[in-house]
Amino acid sequence: MSLLKTMFEGGAEDPAVQKAALLDYSDKAGKALSEAGQKLDDLGAPSADAQQLHDELVKFFTDSGKTLTEVNTELAKLDPADPEFAAKLERLGGDQADPSKLQEQVKKLQADPKLGEAFKQAPECVKMSETLKSLGG
Repeated sequence: MSLLKTMFEGGAEDPAVQKAALLDYSDKAGKALSEAGQKLDDLGAPSADAQQLHDELVKFFTDSGKTLTEVNTELAKLDPADPEFAAKLERLGGDQADPSKLQEQVKKLQADPKLGEAFKQAPECVKMSETLKSLGG
């Protein structure tokens, strides 16, 4: 939300502000996704029926966290005064850094008959759903 707020308030027009906001986002998101992947892995699948979806989610969160951490490192090296800043920025992260990919994974979780019910009740999941809705997801 902080990143979007910064961009909507003119940060998208200022490469230095954009870089700072993206560094903050990629740092926090990279750590959060990595931690989520580890926690899910530690918990294990809630049932044999959910094993495939569980494994997919663990991989997604782990890979996305790693990618965003790498993006953060590469982003830190970019010079906002460089005329090619925007083009170089676009090349960072690829699909793994695309926020819509997280929305796709959440929708799969919500669609699962058993896990979808648990998702609707867990306070953290409710908060995440509300945040995603406010972003148009």
